[in-house]
Amino acid sequence: MKLSYIGIISYDTREGIDPKNREPSQELAVVKDVSSYGLLTRNNYAQFMTFFAKQLAEKAKPNQRQSVAQDAQDFVFHVYSHKLGVCGVAISDAQYPSLAAHKLLGNVVNEFLAKFPASSWKDLTASSPRANIKDQLAEYQKELQQQLAQYQDPAQIDTIGQIQRELDDTKQVLHQTIESVLGRQEKLDELVHKSNDLSDMSKGFYKQARNQNRCCVLM
Repeated sequence: MKLSYIGIISYDTREGIDPKNREPSQELAVVKDVSSYGLLTRNNYAQFMTFFAKQLAEKAKPNQRQSVAQDAQDFVFHVYSHKLGVCGVAISDAQYPSLAAHKLLGNVVNEFLAKFPASSWKDLTASSPRANIKDQLAEYQKELQQQLAQYQDPAQIDTIGQIQRELDDTKQVLHQTIESVLGRQEKLDELVHKSNDLSDMSKGFYKQARNQNRCCVLM
């Protein structure tokens, strides 16, 4: 079992507006473990973790929990979208229990909001970041790094029975695939092409993987 990513991502909570006018999602705090990949491809995988996590955060509905798999079922994106505009995302392999991942995300999101009220990061944009908040977020990522290491073993989170009872009070976890959330492969190709999160090298890596009939690159 492997947990490769834990992230807190902001998303635009406004309803009824043109998707083109929505504020782009943003990683507020994130930790990744790409040590299991080859040295030449680690950066590509790290970039695609960010790309897919942000895309799923933008598509999620408030108070929704999702476990989104790649068609080959090698990796799973666990997503918990909070109504205040932050989305917790964890990326694991298919063997990692989804209930444990969602318990982890619930803890992480609640801890984040306790430390960082919405007023402190709502206007935190790439063009006008608040220096003090950036420093605090960087410090918080050290806590996330500890959790990423600790919760490689899902038994450290809680028992599955206790997790299930807690999740019964929320909406049911939706189990979907990347394509069902982001659209057909042609749309996914376009999103990759336009993404600012991906370098030209990573886009080339994606194209090569697509030509080899490997879905979604990361998986």
